[in-house]
Amino acid sequence: MREAEERMASRNFVVIEGGGTDKAARERRIETRLERVSRALDRLTVSLPAALLAEHASMRRVLEELAIKLSALQWAVRIAKHSQEGVREKVWANIDESVGAMEKSLEILPRLQALEPEAEAAGASRGFRSRWHAC
Repeated sequence: MREAEERMASRNFVVIEGGGTDKAARERRIETRLERVSRALDRLTVSLPAALLAEHASMRRVLEELAIKLSALQWAVRIAKHSQEGVREKVWANIDESVGAMEKSLEILPRLQALEPEAEAAGASRGFRSRWHAC
């Protein structure tokens, strides 16, 4: 009798754990992506010379905004981990979407950085900066 109860309990645990494992794996993937975004932003910030950032305020603002968004997402992850199921899923979905937007921004950033001198040379620096800032 005792053995049958243990098997039932372990089977129930596996089912519950199996459902939670998919969610846990998704959460870990999102956290991993967020860590990659953090490292990429760090590398980008370190690789740009201070003189370049001082000269191009728009580039500095974009990097600062991304750093602020990253910090907010890291807090959201902490909150999500302590939330209950319904809220937890919504918070993780929002984090996932935001991380995706940051990944796209970081993909575009080096290309825009390369275009910055061309835009200034052509005399279109104001229009370029407004498009840069919109990213």
